[in-house]
Amino acid sequence: MWLTIAAILAGPMSVFLLQRWRESVREKRQRKSWVFRELMVTRGARLSQRHVDALNSIDLEFHGEEAISETWHRYFDLFSQNPRPTTEEDWADWNRKCDDALVRLLHAISHHLGYGFDEVTIRRNVYVPIAHGQLEDDLTAIRKGFVEVLSGTKRIPMDVDFAEDFKEFLANAAKQAEVAKKQPPQISGE
Repeated sequence: MWLTIAAILAGPMSVFLLQRWRESVREKRQRKSWVFRELMVTRGARLSQRHVDALNSIDLEFHGEEAISETWHRYFDLFSQNPRPTTEEDWADWNRKCDDALVRLLHAISHHLGYGFDEVTIRRNVYVPIAHGQLEDDLTAIRKGFVEVLSGTKRIPMDVDFAEDFKEFLANAAKQAEVAKKQPPQISGE
């Protein structure tokens, strides 16, 4: 009898615990897939907040996955490289290293999640419109310019060019002032 009661109680409890475990595994995979998806869709826009958020989630979502953690930390080390690149050639080399490290990271995550993307696919199958890069460059130049102006290190060059109508108005006003000077003052009430 006690065995029957234990079976009646343990059956639903074990099903409940199994279901909770399956949900936990599914949620963990969904979070890992979210990180991978965000990194893949933003790999052409690495300064985007979405990309940065996904990178910052790697240590949390892939905790205990040594291959991914090691690949991520090698990539992250490039960001804190000292001294910073100074020449255009150094920047090009640094960007190439970052490209390679990101591709290795995405490949490791892809392999872990069972997607099977190869490094060539990850590197080449991304669409980034040229206009997006130009827009980003323009916005950077504008931000830097505002900082220079607001900090007082640079001035805004100005060349004042009045419109023709305004020039005509000023010329007429000057003529009226000359005419008024030549006329004798009039006394009212006489």
